[in-house]
Amino acid sequence: MFLQTSISHLFILLLYFPLSSNAYYSYEYNITDCDYGNGTYKKDSPYHDNLKLLLDSLSNSTPITGYFQDKKHSSNDSNDVFGHALCRGDVQLLEDCSPCLINAVSQIGKFCPKKKNAAVLYENCFLRYSNQKFFGIPTGTERFINFTAEISKNNREKFIKVREKLFEKLLREATNGTKSPSLFDLGKEVVTSDLTVYGLVQCTRDLSKEDCHDCLKILIQRFPDISYYKVGLVITRLV
Repeated sequence: MFLQTSISHLFILLLYFPLSSNAYYSYEYNITDCDYGNGTYKKDSPYHDNLKLLLDSLSNSTPITGYFQDKKHSSNDSNDVFGHALCRGDVQLLEDCSPCLINAVSQIGKFCPKKKNAAVLYENCFLRYSNQKFFGIPTGTERFINFTAEISKNNREKFIKVREKLFEKLLREATNGTKSPSLFDLGKEVVTSDLTVYGLVQCTRDLSKEDCHDCLKILIQRFPDISYYKVGLVITRLV
């Protein structure tokens, strides 16, 4: 699944209701942003050279800890490139996140050819670069991927209550400053014998726990508006 949006900082809410836990990990998606307001670069220009160095750095360094930010500088500030990358908090860093980032590095130039500001989110990783320093600066909008199927009518009332309970817990645990990796949590709650709600929340680690908490809280409050009875939802919040 492919969406275009405007990505600055990433927040993820992944909501899925399979009959078995294996199905939870099988849903694949990508969300790509090309910012047309920041201009373009020429092939083999100083900016392009810095970008290649940055992408190599992010691809190699991020799987070590799950998050990495970097800057490639030149004598002319207009050729500076800033970037960061994030692994999904529950995946194996070398086995799952590293291949994801390698793919993201190879594809981002195809999604956003010669753009000075671009980002791509896959199921297991996130990558973003820009000619503007963006670390820790809240700005942006939200986008979401909604599943089309809906919860059966006889389970809806209980489902809403269980979903609310689960995400209140995930919000609290992800932003209390004690989790590792930070700004991340996932969990599940049983609705009925054949229906379980799974949830995942995550913020990029350049953000404070307060900013992460506030954004995730807003997104959770949006559930009734955008995905009331849907069996699944992915939201990115760009702050």
